[in-house]
Amino acid sequence: MLHRKVGDGVVIITQPAHAWVSGQLAQQWGNERFEPATEEVRFATEQHDVGFLEWEQAPTLNQETGLPHKFTEMPTPMHLEIWRKGINEVLRFSRYAALLVSKHFNVLAHRHDTGEPPCAEGIVQKFIREQETLQQAILNSLRKSGHNNLPTDAMIERDYKALAIWDWISLLILINEESSAPIPDVPSGNGRRELRLTRLEAEGLRYGLTPWPFHDGTARVMCEGKLLKDRFSMEAEMRQALHSAEIISIPIQFQPG
Repeated sequence: MLHRKVGDGVVIITQPAHAWVSGQLAQQWGNERFEPATEEVRFATEQHDVGFLEWEQAPTLNQETGLPHKFTEMPTPMHLEIWRKGINEVLRFSRYAALLVSKHFNVLAHRHDTGEPPCAEGIVQKFIREQETLQQAILNSLRKSGHNNLPTDAMIERDYKALAIWDWISLLILINEESSAPIPDVPSGNGRRELRLTRLEAEGLRYGLTPWPFHDGTARVMCEGKLLKDRFSMEAEMRQALHSAEIISIPIQFQPG
């Protein structure tokens, strides 16, 4: 889950809703400088957090904050299991999309080898090895079946890095804590470029991006969250409050920065 502070409350945004925003960015991406995404890449981006669906229906309580755990507060073993489940769910639809999601989470796993409480020794390395085996199996399957436009290593790297860029932009605009942020290593027709994301108003509903990566003169995304104004000491109370909380729409517009 993501937390977005608004007034005297916090809007709780699910991981799948955040992934949907990532997918909306991917849908509108592309111009003479930035290559548009293929359908499978857009699908991978939109669905990359599908493994969180079950957990989001009964989120756990952070006793220190009195709010549902943010995704950054979840124990590493729980995170890895959710990622594993999501990869397997995407694999039901598209081998290449699952390959990209697996690559994406392997990169994150390399940065996620600690947790609170500390995870069992080797659990992250086991996940990484497991995903590397799966990735090779997917590539072998694609080659064997004569998949159209069989991806090269360069294409795969470009596509999973693009997924990571849209994921990062979505997190920044939904959490709304940064007034300005660099977006480095963005795939473009000339290799890699850096974007600059700039918040144009305190409410975080308008952002500038430069250089401009979208195919139209403006771009829009939206999602919904639930507003919590209280803190909780009991998990059941938090879940009930979240279930009946007011739904908040979050429409965000981009314009050339």
